[in-house]
Formats: sequence, C-alpha cells, structure tokens
Amino acid sequence: MSQDSASGDMASQGDALTTKSKVDDDQANFMKEAALGSMMEIEAGKLAAVKAADARVKEFALKMVSDHTKASADLKPIAAELGVILPSVLSGDHADDLKMLGAKSGAGFDQSYMSMMVKDHAKTVELFKRYTSARNPKVADFASKYLPVIEAHYTDAQNIK
Repeated sequence: MSQDSASGDMASQGDALTTKSKVDDDQANFMKEAALGSMMEIEAGKLAAVKAADARVKEFALKMVSDHTKASADLKPIAAELGVILPSVLSGDHADDLKMLGAKSGAGFDQSYMSMMVKDHAKTVELFKRYTSARNPKVADFASKYLPVIEAHYTDAQNIK
C-alpha cells in the first residue's frame, strides 16, 4: 500500500493522523475529533460524578461516561482497521477546560459542566451529521450509529441546564 505525499509529509513532521490510511485526511480528522470528544466527555463525566451538587447532573455525568466509553470502544477497532492513529491524551483546550472545571464546586460546578455539555454536544451533533454520509462505509456507519445518542445527550443537557 502506498502513502500519498501529503500523508507522508505529515508523518515526517510527527503530526500524522494516519499511517498508510485507508481513508482520506478529512475522515481521519473526524475519527480523531470523535475520539478526543469522547475522552473529554468521559473525564468531565468522572469529575462531575464526584463534584456535582445536583443529582440530575450526577446521573447525566454517569451516562456520559458509559455512552462515551462505549463509543470509544467501538471507534478504536474501526480506526485500527482503517490505519488511523487516534489520540491517547487530552491536550490544549480540552485539557484547559477540564482543569477549569476541576477548580469549581457546588452549583458553580454544575452550571459550568452543563454549559460545557450543551456547547460540546451542539458541535458534536453537527460534526456527526456531516459524516453520516462519509465515503468510507465504516466511518459513515459509526457516525450514523452514534448521532442519535449524541442528539439525546444534547437534549438532556439542555433540559438539565
């Protein structure tokens, strides 16, 4: 299997999302974003399960951990089969947001967490909608499978907020 020059250049820079990927960079970026989003939801959910004051927020947080753990587990073998290297740690804005959230407590934590969940899920719904018709059927199937789950999270987050 050959690499195109663009992905070869990326690999030489150490920023490669793919190594001999079977999908284009756009689809690989979607999988990377989905993985990062799930990691963020899992870590923020774990934090909320401990720090939230409102029982509905705690319940929502536990659902985030469960659903996004399942989505991550489903995405990993797809990415591996398609030659996409997924991120393994949060960094940048995700790490900063998690740190900011961890510094809060009580009702202030609940408000910040739920605002973050509404904002993040609104973006994620739009992201997944775009990839339900991805060229690679495995990518499209993953996006289609989890779009209703993410839409439900968005609705629940709005109702709790």
